[in-house]
Amino acid sequence: MNNRHSHGIFLLVLYLTFAIFTLALTVTTASVYENISSGMEENHSVRTALSYISTKMRQADDVKIENGQITIAEDDCVSRIYYHDGSLTEYFGEADAEFEAEYGDEIITADSFEAKEENGDIYIEIGINGRVYPLDFAQKVN
Repeated sequence: MNNRHSHGIFLLVLYLTFAIFTLALTVTTASVYENISSGMEENHSVRTALSYISTKMRQADDVKIENGQITIAEDDCVSRIYYHDGSLTEYFGEADAEFEAEYGDEIITADSFEAKEENGDIYIEIGINGRVYPLDFAQKVN
């Protein structure tokens, strides 16, 4: 009888050990999935923002870097892409209208934004969650 009792306890401990390891594996897998999913979502958002910016710059005839912001002239209108209050922002308005940063539309939430021009080429860096995403843009040659 004592042998059966110890055999039952052994099976119970074995079952509980299996259940605990299964639960730990499930929690770990969920955490890994969450990290991968959020990384993919961030990557998609950044690629979409960079694609939007590069497309606007390619379509425009006049692209300048002024005061750390991208200025894109389009007929009698202008688009300004700049960093404001923790996000990369675009302001679109008439070329001769007064520019006010608060009226821009958010493109993407970002930690930092840098735009510079060297030798006629434009270099952009967007910082998000400690990572820096670059965009190099060669100007059109007329």
